[in-house]
Amino acid sequence: MDSTPRRTSTLEEIEVADMTGQVTVYVRHLIRRDLAEVLAIENASFEDTWSEADFMRALRSRNASGYVAECNELVIAYVIVLSTDDGLEVINLAVSPQCLRLGVGGFLVGKLQEGGPVVLKVRESNLGAQLFFKSIGFLAVEVIRGFYPDVDDDAYVMECLPAEVGAAE
Repeated sequence: MDSTPRRTSTLEEIEVADMTGQVTVYVRHLIRRDLAEVLAIENASFEDTWSEADFMRALRSRNASGYVAECNELVIAYVIVLSTDDGLEVINLAVSPQCLRLGVGGFLVGKLQEGGPVVLKVRESNLGAQLFFKSIGFLAVEVIRGFYPDVDDDAYVMECLPAEVGAAE
């Protein structure tokens, strides 16, 4: 196992309560060696998953960034965002199933407010994601019919202005 410290470029940290008490969660830039853990979270979270090549293609984009939330040197969540003229667009986000409802996802999304307004698309059939984003201040502003053609699912475009991200949590 690599003994190099993994907390490079730490952006922020929070403490969340788990069943054993308080633990510290760090947010930092996603690096290539995080991909195995990110892919494990991706595969545990979604039916239609991104491949390693999909992540690499997104992260090589000039306007894309990736961040991970890390606890006890384990990646427990990630987010991939695109910088746009109007702010940031979340294109992929997941929290490890073992860490859901601990505040990690809200904190990770809340850190994005520093880049301006945040927008994202959520499948119409993904009620859990819709409720989560609503709980942290996002509002549905548009419906895109047939956005997910693989299952003929619509997308809700949800938006949150900087002062509102994480405010409702």
